[in-house]
Amino acid sequence: MFNDQFYHIKQLVTDQIGSVHVDMIRQFQIQSNELQVMMDKYMIHQNSLVQRVQQLEYENNQLKRQTY
Repeated sequence: MFNDQFYHIKQLVTDQIGSVHVDMIRQFQIQSNELQVMMDKYMIHQNSLVQRVQQLEYENNQLKRQTY
């Protein structure tokens, strides 16, 4: 009787811990996906800024050549 109750409680705890692990993995996956979306947006913005800087450097060099 005692062993049956102990086994039942042990099984409940094991199931609960398993559920917590699954939930943690799910939350980490959600965070990973959100971080990936943020990084993609950042990289798009970063690339457009790099292109703009290159364009301005080119225009700046053109203007320098015109004045000399």
